[in-house]
Amino acid sequence: MSLFPEMATLSPAEQEKAKQYQRKILSFLLDKYERSSAFRTGQAGKQRPQMTLSGSPLGTAYDDEMDYRPRELIHAALGDLVRRGIVAVTWVRFQEGRRVDKVYLLLDEVEQAYRLTGRTSKADHLAMVQALAEKLLDHPFEWVRRWAAGIVQAAGERKSVGRLAEDGEQLELLVRVLQALPTVAPGTPKRVFSQAVLGDSKRFEQVVEKPLLALMRRECEEFERDEEYLDSIGLVDHPKLTLLAGPLQFAVGEVVTDVGALPGGVGLYGPTIEALAVRKLPATVVTVENLTSYEQLVAAVGAAQAGVVQPGVAQAVAALATKKNTVLIIYTGGFPHHGTLRLLQKLGQATPAGTRFWHWGDIDYGGIRIFEHIRHQALPDLQPLAMDVATYRRYAERGITVTEEYRRKLANLVEDGRFARWLSVLQALQMEGRRVEQESIDITEVMQRLMEKRTTAF
Repeated sequence: MSLFPEMATLSPAEQEKAKQYQRKILSFLLDKYERSSAFRTGQAGKQRPQMTLSGSPLGTAYDDEMDYRPRELIHAALGDLVRRGIVAVTWVRFQEGRRVDKVYLLLDEVEQAYRLTGRTSKADHLAMVQALAEKLLDHPFEWVRRWAAGIVQAAGERKSVGRLAEDGEQLELLVRVLQALPTVAPGTPKRVFSQAVLGDSKRFEQVVEKPLLALMRRECEEFERDEEYLDSIGLVDHPKLTLLAGPLQFAVGEVVTDVGALPGGVGLYGPTIEALAVRKLPATVVTVENLTSYEQLVAAVGAAQAGVVQPGVAQAVAALATKKNTVLIIYTGGFPHHGTLRLLQKLGQATPAGTRFWHWGDIDYGGIRIFEHIRHQALPDLQPLAMDVATYRRYAERGITVTEEYRRKLANLVEDGRFARWLSVLQALQMEGRRVEQESIDITEVMQRLMEKRTTAF
């Protein structure tokens, strides 16, 4: 005779409640199963997935001494599972039929347990994840191949594949996006891309952008803003301008433009940059990280070339007024977007003898990385302007105190051989514990440094 009440004896409402208890019990046991060696190896281990009701999400209802009906419904739910061969139970000694000690999941019927809970089998999910990731193993981007290989290996070994692969639908869309990235033209609006690849102009932003950014932060070169990560793979909210001011002459077809003839400079879109050919480049080119500093420098150089004497920059005025040392200034906006980087690459390739390239940015973790990014991607002879130890120490009191996490990031750069030229600056940053933004540096000092015949980088 069964020690469990029959489900058929319950009212329809009680049967539904008992089925809810069933799903909770099975979900708890399946969670344990999916974390077990039995799942990873495919072979039953010494210990079956098990639970005690008192220590489970059903504990409060099961132990309620004022209302015994929930316990009876839980017993009915368990009895049905026992008869189906999905679980086995043991009773507390001398309390058979009254109090369950443990519930065990029987692995021969684990697929039936998945069906009753409405869950997808984890084995089936991992097989699907593995099949999707295998589509990326020959991807042109190394960071995509590296991630996909890790997913394939983890799924094959029935180990955790990470949060990005937990949602099957989201993963399928992410894989479609990753497959399409090699064909993306630089400066493609996100919604245009989304419509073409996902059939919905907003689907990328709604579902894929967040996991894609999470993947890129982990696997790609570190940038400071989300838009910089996306720009590195060709995607933008809207096409961006590249701001520049100074005596650059370029031709697009038969039309020649002299930026120096336009007070305040110009903004160029990507297609113009792709089409232009550099005709004449000045002796000095300066890239500037932040917009306020860019505008300050453009105004100061413009005033000097117009013969307007500003306090502290008389030497610079004299040098510029002769027009023997003219300056082209380009705004990078942090890490330069693709259009700006493409212009810098063209300038670097067209460099006449005597042209020198400088970068003025924040004296901090981000500023140093931006400098090295530009140097590596476009201008191998780039030199820092007003980013040396002496300048840092003069303005450290104006700096912003850094966090412990920031200090750890600085320490990582110290250990990274690619930043060896910055060792003294990094050590000063660690010692002072402050980062100096370029807006805090007097523009007069930058002007004087710019006009020195020899600028000591470090």
